[in-house]
Amino acid sequence: TIFVNNTAHQLGGAITSWYQKKLQLRNCKFYTNNANIGGALWTRKIDSILNINLNFISNHARGMRGLAGAFRVLEVEYLRNVNCSFVQNTAHQGGGIYAIDILEVTDINSLFHLNQASQGSGGITIYNVGQVTNIATYFSDNFGPEAGALKADGSTKVINIKVTFYENKAISGGAVYHFSNVESVVNINSSFIKNSVKSGHITETDFVKSLILNNSLFVHNIGSATLFAEECDLILIFNSYFLNNYCAIFMVEVDSVEITFSVFDRNRGETGSAITVQVTDFLYIYCCRFLKNRAEHRAAAV
Repeated sequence: TIFVNNTAHQLGGAITSWYQKKLQLRNCKFYTNNANIGGALWTRKIDSILNINLNFISNHARGMRGLAGAFRVLEVEYLRNVNCSFVQNTAHQGGGIYAIDILEVTDINSLFHLNQASQGSGGITIYNVGQVTNIATYFSDNFGPEAGALKADGSTKVINIKVTFYENKAISGGAVYHFSNVESVVNINSSFIKNSVKSGHITETDFVKSLILNNSLFVHNIGSATLFAEECDLILIFNSYFLNNYCAIFMVEVDSVEITFSVFDRNRGETGSAITVQVTDFLYIYCCRFLKNRAEHRAAAV
């Protein structure tokens, strides 16, 4: 099924759906649809949404209040996107997906590419979501002022497994993601490559209870800091590799920091190019390698 050049003055350029038990969409294409909210698709009060093999391309949410260039989700229990692509969608907030009050969001083997927003995140913007899980999903060339790929606020847990973030951009906040008031953030086997931000950080986590990185890769990222964390309870970094980034890790007021079996190679910065920690109760670094890092003023390694 193909939806092309459909227009709604308010909700859902192609499809509007609410107060249902289940919504399943398979093998659909949404091209150049537009509305004020939900350029292609608007949903509310649905128990379960399953999207399989959907393409959202060049959809748009209009105006200064435009939300969700492709897909707006509100008060839904379960949202699952499998083999879906979100390409060149635009909005004031949430170029690809804008979701509020969801129990669980899962993206599997999906693509977010060249989505843009003038506020919030270019790829996905979410508020008050119980758990967000991205598996084998690719975020590339997305742009948003506060977060290029993904912004989460007030969620319980964010999990990225085998996710690639490539050349996403932002003005402030996080080029890849900006998480605030989230209980737990976990990155496993994920890659962060050539992302950039003008005045913020590549990944930013504020007021997060725990941040865990396992076997993750950070290469050629440019920002005030590549991994930035503030007022977190616990940060665990295991078996990860930081290569040629600007200020690889910068942490402020973190209760406990453990970094083990990780490599910091040719990172650079003004004050601190590999690891910078300000105000912590516990700092543990074990079996790490620091190779050719360079700082303009002091502390090239730690």
